[in-house]
Amino acid sequence: MPRFRSHKVKHEHSIIDGLRPVLDRMAACPAVHAVIPGTIRPVRAPRQLSVTVQYPTDTGLRLLARTGSAVQEIFLVTDDPAGTRQWLEAQGLVEREAPPEEPPPEPAHPSRQVVVRFDHDCARCGRRIAAGSRAVRIGQPPAEQYVHVRCFRAPAPPDRGRPR
Repeated sequence: MPRFRSHKVKHEHSIIDGLRPVLDRMAACPAVHAVIPGTIRPVRAPRQLSVTVQYPTDTGLRLLARTGSAVQEIFLVTDDPAGTRQWLEAQGLVEREAPPEEPPPEPAHPSRQVVVRFDHDCARCGRRIAAGSRAVRIGQPPAEQYVHVRCFRAPAPPDRGRPR
């Protein structure tokens, strides 16, 4: 038996608290040839121990184990990364991958902060925006409107039905 190995798990370096039993359970997968804990980086985030699959490598899979005080890389040597990942998920050893987040919807009127070249009236408050000052351009030419930056950031006033 090679030095620093217990079954399929390499024990040459440190392992974060609570991870050793998880590594032993990962080694029980028939497709896994070796479990190699990697580098540990300190972090500050309150959380329980969790293991996630990051990506396939040339020799298997790269995983990350996270606790409230550290993040540790884990490398699984396997011939079947997809099958190993399914087995790990079925055993509850790694968190299932969350569906990709959808990008936020495009605003109905695209806006951009600009320096106005000519005097304009603010579309929100009606006051003058002097040439050379910053404003938010809402919409696309030729139907764009200009709004003071402070008016753009503030919530819109309720419409009271009176003209300004």
